[in-house]
This record gives sequence, structure tokens and C-alpha cells, in this order.
Amino acid sequence: DLSKALFIAGYQTIHEVWVAAGSYYPSNTRERWISFNLRDSVYLYGGFAGTELFLEDRNIAANPTILSGDIGRRMRNYDNSFNIVYFKPVTDADTTSIDGFTIANAYYEGEPEGFPHAMYIRHANISHCSFISNYNNALDADNCIVTNCSFIGNNIDTVVNSAVTVNNCIITNCSFTGNYGIKGGAINASNSQLSHCTATGNFARSKGGALYLNNCNLVSSAVFNNRSALLGGGIYATGKATCIYNSLIYNNSSDSLGAGLYLDSIGSLYATTITRNLSKAGAGGMYMRNTQAS
Repeated sequence: DLSKALFIAGYQTIHEVWVAAGSYYPSNTRERWISFNLRDSVYLYGGFAGTELFLEDRNIAANPTILSGDIGRRMRNYDNSFNIVYFKPVTDADTTSIDGFTIANAYYEGEPEGFPHAMYIRHANISHCSFISNYNNALDADNCIVTNCSFIGNNIDTVVNSAVTVNNCIITNCSFTGNYGIKGGAINASNSQLSHCTATGNFARSKGGALYLNNCNLVSSAVFNNRSALLGGGIYATGKATCIYNSLIYNNSSDSLGAGLYLDSIGSLYATTITRNLSKAGAGGMYMRNTQAS
């Protein structure tokens, strides 16, 4: 019982919980509001066969460890968990870590008792995790470090703007593929840094087919084959602290302005290639509004 293991680890000050390959469900009684609650200073690791003696012995790819919201009728979404993983620290000194898991099949469609985040987390390290086929906001993170994660086929069309929402986060070596949102098909980021990331095949119903950036740095990343129904087929960027550096933006499309990149009052754009983007309304490569980008 993973929930019980987390509780005991927090109570007895055990700092690591190792989880063997398999599927784990936050509720055995179809109660959709129950989630796995992470604990302060308890670090959760998946990807084990069960015979390892050391953390570095695990093989995450060979031993998929799935935290699944599919608690009701199998392969039916409407009775899945609202929220799968939750951590909200009591103090700013509290922290946790989750490493080596797949988070999948959370579902939220505007239910008043629901909570529209597959993972809701603060002050944490998130690494080697895959977020797959969540029909809600796959990740809501604040003051987190997110490394080597993938976000695939997540879909949010109510309440929350994007498949992933982050604030004050550092995101490195992550990929975003085939996600759907409103403002930012893949990610809606504020006051954060994204580096060495890729975003492809994402769609936004409003702005930013892949990325919606507000006072963010985007570094050494590739944004391609994304689409928005309005502005910024690849990226919609706003905020004077926003900087886009050494990145590639290509083959994106939008029904309105700025198929590759829509700049709204951003600060800097350096050493970035914008090519082969297509807009139905003009400014296929880049549209600048209230911008004095250097």
C-alpha cells in the first residue's frame, strides 16, 4: 500500500521510499478525490525490479512504475481520480522529491467537487517522470526543479489554461508532445526557466500553441509542428523579463498572427532561428506588439 508507506515514512522519519514496477492507484474504493500525499523530506523513487541494493541499480525504462487515476471501470475516463499526486508544504523549508514514475489517467471535466491537477506540487524536485493521457492539468508546480520529464497527450479544456502550469520553476531536458490547452497547449509558465526542451505537436485553443511564457527564459530549445487557433502558433511570450535565446522555432501554424512567435512586450530575443511557420492572418514568422526586443 503506497499511501500507507508514505504515511509511515513521514511519521518515522524515513527519507526514501522505493517502489517496484507495477500500477498503483490512489484509491481502492473509487473515491475520486483521494490522492497520494507526499511527505516532507521523504523522497519517492520508482523503477525498481525489487532486487536492487542501491538506488543506482534501478532501471526505470525496464521497470515502469505507474501512478494511475484509473480507479473505476478500466479504460473509462469519467470515473477516474481528479488528482493523483499532492504535496503542499506547511513551511517554506519543507521539500520532497519524486523520481521515476508515470503519472497517468487523471480526469476532470468541471465537476464542482473536483481538483483539476494530476500532480499538484510545491517546493519539490521532479525527475524522470512521464505524464501521459491526463484529461486535466497534468502538472501544477511552484518553486520546483523539473528534470528529464516528458508530457504526452494531456488535455485540459476547463478552468486551467494549459496541460502544464508552472511558476518559479527550473525546467530542463523535458519534452512536450501532443498536448492540448487554452493558453499554452503544452505549458503555461511564469517566472521560470526552460532549457534544452522540445515541444512538438501541441495545440492551444487561444494563445501559444506550445508555450505561453510570462517573464520566462527559454534557452537552447526547439519548438516545432505546433498550432494555435488564435495567436502564437509556436510561442506566445509576454513580460519584459522574458528572454528567448539560442532556440529553434519552425513549422508552426496559427489561425491569427504570429505563427512562429507572438511577442507582447518581451525583453530580449537572441540567436534564435524562426523558419517555415505559417499564419492565416499574417506575420507567419513573428509578430511584435509593444515590444522593444534587443
